[in-house]
Formats: sequence, C-alpha cells, structure tokens
Amino acid sequence: MSAVPVPDPTVEDRRERILLQGDLPSPANPPSGCRFHTRCPWRQETRCDDERPELRTVQIAGVPESHRVACHWAEDIQAGTIQPHSVETLLTDPSADVPIGGEPEAPASIAEL
Repeated sequence: MSAVPVPDPTVEDRRERILLQGDLPSPANPPSGCRFHTRCPWRQETRCDDERPELRTVQIAGVPESHRVACHWAEDIQAGTIQPHSVETLLTDPSADVPIGGEPEAPASIAEL
C-alpha cells in the first residue's frame, strides 16, 4: 500500500515505505499461492505458498472502504501481530526459468513443449 500516493504532502513524507527485495516472478510461470510470496516480508508458510488470496475490502481504521487488498494477513499486519522478516533472493536461470538447484517447472505454453 505504500506505493499508492497520498495527496497530503505531510502524511506522504512521514509514512513508511515498503521496499520489496528480490526479482519479480515470471509472468509466464507464476508461483503457486500468492503471486507475491517469493518477495513478501510478511509471508507465512501456512497459506501464502499454496492458497491464492481473494481480492477483498478490509476493515482497517484510516483505510477507505473502497480500498481492496489481496492478502491473507492485511489486518494482522496492520495490527502488528505479524512482523516482517528478511526475504532471501532465489537465484534463477533466466534461460530456463528454473530455480538454480530446483526442479524444472511445467511448460508455460504449448510452444515450450
């Protein structure tokens, strides 16, 4: 949510910036579960790796009712019950889109078969 600009310059200058680390996942072969779990500092193995979050509105003070998120943990992050952790970058072989030392993924299209 820190990427969305706030029209009040005082608020904009004081808010915390969330900088994601690591490479973007391949759009041709996205990860299972949440599309951001490979880069998210709040990732939880219990749901993020396997279950894709629904786009929904949140009931958080100061967030407009029209704002929607696709995160299992938005309320817990805001409440501080989930703390961010460091994110390790996974090196990939860009020619094969396979994690180094990992298993090959299924083909992203018929052309790749």
